[in-house]
Formats: sequence, C-alpha cells, structure tokens
Amino acid sequence: MLTPLAIVILAKYPTAGRVKTRLQPRLTPDESADVQRVFLLHVIERLTCLGVGDVIVCFDPPDDAEAFSALLNDQTRLLAQSDGDLGDRLLNAIATLGDEYARILFMGVDSPDVPESHLLDIIALARSHDAAIAPTYDGGYWALGVRTDIDFSTVLRGIDWSSGKEFQQTTDRLRAQIGEIGIGQIWSDVDRTEDLIALNERLIGSHAADDRLLFAQLKDLCPVLARDGVNP
Repeated sequence: MLTPLAIVILAKYPTAGRVKTRLQPRLTPDESADVQRVFLLHVIERLTCLGVGDVIVCFDPPDDAEAFSALLNDQTRLLAQSDGDLGDRLLNAIATLGDEYARILFMGVDSPDVPESHLLDIIALARSHDAAIAPTYDGGYWALGVRTDIDFSTVLRGIDWSSGKEFQQTTDRLRAQIGEIGIGQIWSDVDRTEDLIALNERLIGSHAADDRLLFAQLKDLCPVLARDGVNP
C-alpha cells in the first residue's frame, strides 16, 4: 500500500553567491543566503506542522547532503536532486518516490507566506486530481501536485523555465494529457529585491502567527529593507 502523499520541497543550500542572486546587488551575497535559509526553515516548519503528509527536502547541489543534514538537525528526510533542468529533476523525484507514494506535491521556498488556506486548498486538490497546480503572479507556479503512476515526461520536458510562461505551458500540457486538473490559488513569490520589500510589507500588516514568526526571522534584514524605503 502506497503512502497517500509526500510534500517535496525543492531547495538549494543557502550558500552565499549561489542562491537568491537576483536580490543582488542591493543585498549582499551573505544577506541573500540568509534570506534563503530563513525561507527554507520557515517553509519546512509550516508544512511539517500541518501534518498532512511526509515532508521531504529535495536538495541541490547533491554534494551538500551533509550540510543540509546539519542545517535541518537530521529531522527531515533528504533526497538529492538529479542533473538537468527543473523538469528533469521533477521527473526524477517522481520516479524515485513513486514506489512509496501515490501522490507528490512539489513546492519551493520562494512563497514563504502563502496563506494556510491556500496550502490546504492545493493539498486537497493534489489528493483529488491527477494533477494540480497553483500559480504565481509572475507567470510561474508555487506548487505542483502529481499522481506518481502517470508519466508526465511530455508535460515537464521542454518547458521554458524562468520565462514567465511556465504556468500556462504546464497547464496547457496537463489539460491535453489528462483533461481536468486542479487549479490552486495564486500567490506571490520572492525573486527580486522588490519582491522581498513587498513580502516585508505583507508581513508587517498581517496578524497571522506564521507571518509574525517569519517577520521575526527576517528582522535582521530590516536595515537592508529600510534602505529601499521600508522601515518597519
């Protein structure tokens, strides 16, 4: 009997100069890595506390397994990402985990403040549909749910990643292959400094416990945000 659902977080290790590079030069490489680390730990904690499925971190680069284990205190299962583009890495994870899980919900860490209602909605859609997807405002998507017994290679190969066309291309291909799919609620992601400023503004105005926690975790970056006109 397969486990019903795994939540797989795709994440890079927070190494200065290798992550969140579009936040530079207004953030330093070290500050950008701090943002990645805070986002990663916050997303893992939120999804683990929901208790709706096994949480697995699919990490990159593969050589950073020991560093990831230390960062996460050996409390989260790790799976190394494969070579290739994002589509190849998703397909490899599906093939690797397909013998254990009936469905996988893939997420990144770039939408750390996505509301809990949105999370529960996409989880429900992933459980009830052959595929489910939740868009971001920039044309990408923050979550993708799949059944592991379906071959999604024609869907995920050849997507124009990081183009702003990912959501439309993926949904078009999903509908062509399987028909009805679940569409989750739209949310923002954080790629540029402007996105980080917008996140900070949302957190300042939020009363949600998760948002207040995330704001506290990012408070050391407030001087950086203040330089761009946001002074909490």
